[in-house]
Amino acid sequence: MPLPPRIADGILRSVADAADAEACGLILGKDSLVRAWYPCRNVHEDPVHSFLLHPQDLRKALELAERLQLEILGVWHSHPEGPALLSTEDQVGVPADWLQWLVAPREER
Repeated sequence: MPLPPRIADGILRSVADAADAEACGLILGKDSLVRAWYPCRNVHEDPVHSFLLHPQDLRKALELAERLQLEILGVWHSHPEGPALLSTEDQVGVPADWLQWLVAPREER
């Protein structure tokens, strides 16, 4: 599911702002179309290597989705040093029906 350019640009700005920590947030949409994104604070005890959405941010994203008549389609997060592969923790820590978008800005191509 592609991200509209304005949403991808916003996520990339959040990733750059997070520097060496993993940035994270939610993707909102409807009928499998991405309509919005919501950045969340990463409150994981090791934010350089993992992410955990701040519960208050998750609640606010759910409220926004309800207000806009959207649903949570999935989560996005970054791996600042790569690789662009989901870790075991990434796969276990996210609801099975959510998609995941992964940003690995420094991974060599």
